Amino acid sequence: MYNFFNFKDGSFDLNAPGSFKRYLVILSVFAMVLYFGGISLQEFSGADEPRVAGIGTDYLLSGEMTVPRLNGKPFLEMPPMFYWAEAFSFKLLGATNTAARLPSAIAALWAIIVCYLFANRLGFKPFTAFCTAMVLSIAPQFWANGRSAMVDMMLASFTVTAVYGYYSCATSNIWWRKVLWMLLFAAAAGGGIMTKGLIGLAIPGAAIGSWLFLENIVKKRIAFGNWVLMFAGALLAFVPLAIWIHYLNQELGWEQGGKIVLFKNNLDRFAGNHNDHNEPFYYYLKKLPEIFQPWLVFVFAGFAWFACRFYKEKNTAWLMMLCYVFFPLAILNLSSVKRMVYLLPTNPAMALLAGGFVGLLLQGDIRLPVKLNLNKLVYWLTIILSGGCIIFFAIAAVIPMVKPFMFSDLKIFGFCGMMLAAMTLMLTVKREFGRVAVLLLVLILTSFSIINMFRADKVNRKEAFRPMFKRIAAQLEEGRDLILVNSPERIDGGAEFYLQRRFDSINSPEGLAAKLTAEPGKYLLLICDDKFLRPDYRIIQTFKVKKDYYTLVEPLEKKL
Repeated sequence: MYNFFNFKDGSFDLNAPGSFKRYLVILSVFAMVLYFGGISLQEFSGADEPRVAGIGTDYLLSGEMTVPRLNGKPFLEMPPMFYWAEAFSFKLLGATNTAARLPSAIAALWAIIVCYLFANRLGFKPFTAFCTAMVLSIAPQFWANGRSAMVDMMLASFTVTAVYGYYSCATSNIWWRKVLWMLLFAAAAGGGIMTKGLIGLAIPGAAIGSWLFLENIVKKRIAFGNWVLMFAGALLAFVPLAIWIHYLNQELGWEQGGKIVLFKNNLDRFAGNHNDHNEPFYYYLKKLPEIFQPWLVFVFAGFAWFACRFYKEKNTAWLMMLCYVFFPLAILNLSSVKRMVYLLPTNPAMALLAGGFVGLLLQGDIRLPVKLNLNKLVYWLTIILSGGCIIFFAIAAVIPMVKPFMFSDLKIFGFCGMMLAAMTLMLTVKREFGRVAVLLLVLILTSFSIINMFRADKVNRKEAFRPMFKRIAAQLEEGRDLILVNSPERIDGGAEFYLQRRFDSINSPEGLAAKLTAEPGKYLLLICDDKFLRPDYRIIQTFKVKKDYYTLVEPLEKKL
């Protein structure tokens, strides 16, 4: 069972015949357990998940699949691909946390497998390709978003597929295969556009275009065929968007449909004319310590290593890896709108560098200086990191003020990940690879399961929306209707997802007064802003979700 590394007679062959399929099976099973296990434990929290689940629910309730709507109102911040997937998932499994997060989990699994296939296509041996996919699968941000009802994981999956598809197209020597690979590139880029707009083509386009330009310089020839295929694939990628905008304009008109999609929610976001999440150009540099932990040090090491190898060997596979990281990051830094989650599509590129470097190191293809004793280095590194983690958690358990730091996702994942990475190196050097590999995979799954339970317990106690809407549902069973008063998007989406219907959402005192006067005694109000509270409202219950307060009230009928 443990001998998938071909351990025999005190040694092992990491890349024996049949290794490629074996690693693919191991990787698929591992990733499925990691991303699908316990996916429903944590309730929705924050702004994104309830809103996204609400839009998917609206599609299911209305049966109208053209215009994304949030509680009945058009929501055109992003195209509908992810919402369609959610609506389909809800139709199959019902309105559950699992169904809402299933599209992201499937997208994450696909991205991990494609990363493995891409690494193999770049020329890595099966074990190194396996390392790149494993690095991606246990990257904390990637794991957390792969288990969330958010569009970004689907974008990341389409992005890595598009880059893989075009690279395979450009490096294939058979014309019909080149065409098929180009169609895969076009389909993936089109899916990215339909998931999150033009950035779905901009990220793979930046990697592909820069690589093709530099590759032509290195080889001192212009590959006209590859340029034609790239532009043909890019044009085909816009076909789904054009079709959707055509039907969108029929429903809403140009001013309220296509114009908002193309300009306000795409070009304006890049140019700085959008007020949402505007950050200075150095935002990601400030966040560098948090990016792709705990593997960031290997990303830098891999970038330096493959840059040097490319300089010496002129291997354009290494050039693709460098372009895939550098130019998409440059595009994202130039954009005025920035969030940490927007870096998710670059995670597979970072995994190729970090995992490629680690895999070559473990295979012995990277030779360290003679004076550097790897056994002792890894041994002491493991002792220091493991001891540091134990001391840190001991202090956190005793001193209450340290606990918020302890439960900060990136920090706790970073500590655990660094410890696991160091253990991997140490155990590999000691040559107990087969049995230890199984133990290590089980240990990783167990660690992430414990982390998931900790996060779920914290969120479900203090940040979950379900208890509030469960209480509201009990009130609505008495025959009344609900009005959402000055509600943010998370409440509009949460109400539609948890209560499975649309509700009136009113944001002005005058509009609310007119509604209550027209039909007195019919409504309960969920007030999301205290300025709407009045003395003639009877408070049923006040809910605290994270730091926000929501008040369920009953308007009292005025006596004549």
